[in-house]
Amino acid sequence: MEPTAQASSATYGMKNGAAQEPRDIEAFGREVDELLQKYRSKVGEEDIAFVERCFDINIKAEVAGRLLLHFSLDPFTWLLGSTLLAYHIGQRGGLMHAIHHGMYDGIPGIPSRFTSDKTTYNCPISGQLWQRFHAKHHAHTNNLHKDTDVGYEVLRWSDEVPWQPFHLIQLPAMLLTSLFPFGGLMFWYPFYQSGLLEYAFPKRFRTSAPFHEKHDWETFKKIFGWAMEGFLPYMAKNLLLYPALGGIFWPKVLLGNVVAHYLASAAIWHHVLTPHMGQPVYGRKPRSKAEWYVQQIEATSNLKVENELLKIFCAGNHQQIEHHVAPKLPMSRLWEMAPELEAICKKYGVRYSSEGWRERTKRVVSLLLRYSLPGG
Repeated sequence: MEPTAQASSATYGMKNGAAQEPRDIEAFGREVDELLQKYRSKVGEEDIAFVERCFDINIKAEVAGRLLLHFSLDPFTWLLGSTLLAYHIGQRGGLMHAIHHGMYDGIPGIPSRFTSDKTTYNCPISGQLWQRFHAKHHAHTNNLHKDTDVGYEVLRWSDEVPWQPFHLIQLPAMLLTSLFPFGGLMFWYPFYQSGLLEYAFPKRFRTSAPFHEKHDWETFKKIFGWAMEGFLPYMAKNLLLYPALGGIFWPKVLLGNVVAHYLASAAIWHHVLTPHMGQPVYGRKPRSKAEWYVQQIEATSNLKVENELLKIFCAGNHQQIEHHVAPKLPMSRLWEMAPELEAICKKYGVRYSSEGWRERTKRVVSLLLRYSLPGG
């Protein structure tokens, strides 16, 4: 999804708090290219071993979590089961995100279960739907008129987005997303990602490019089918099958599954969505590969994660800057590369944002509140 044109612009500035001074973007682009080539050349057996370890942890967390939910005799073991299951759910989504990006495609000796064409997504959103629209997000990150992934029809955190009356409730609406029936964001997202929510917003209220050119009955049936393709099987498995296996204890198993999805949704909101909010918004496409690098870097933020298990849980999503610059680079290489990319950005005056979870959440909540008002 990266532009292939060579950088032709010697200077490039961004709005919304990004650096404005002239920068040698051609040289910056060349150094980023060299850095990416360096880390792509490292990809091999270590990356296979790492992703196998990640899936091993994921499977163990699920087995332990589900067993504790079924056989727990006290609130502590029940809550521990829900927490382990939440770890599995959140991490699984991150791992599938990595695999469907093709991070492990083409590595000699890679098992087929780690390749993008052989792995099912195993979450409420189908792989077909995700691949169809998530690719646009990476090509046009935070581009007001192109990026359909973040939700400019619903949310406003920039002066570039025209204010609408419904923005008055955007902060509580975002927080209420976590209370969506049966699992919060994990179950809400398929309806947004499919483009179904466009039907709830009249055309005059839309500020970004639509998911679909037509909004007739035939289009609705098609995208409703896409949304249900992942949503219904996932619902049936987690809210019917597993609770039924609990026999007379099905209520505690069902509740444990729901709690696990709420916990996973809250974590995903923090390390996947907040890094895209509050960053610069762009109204035009980059004119060169080097400008594309700048937009990708300045339009996203990293989250500082030190704990190894939390890094594995995030599956590279806490390194959104590196992931956007190199979407196909294996996840462990992203945080390995980060210090060097940050140094290059500092050298050329390119804004590189990295914050703790608390600071990032506070910033996003503050911006959503500020831009919910007409003046912004």
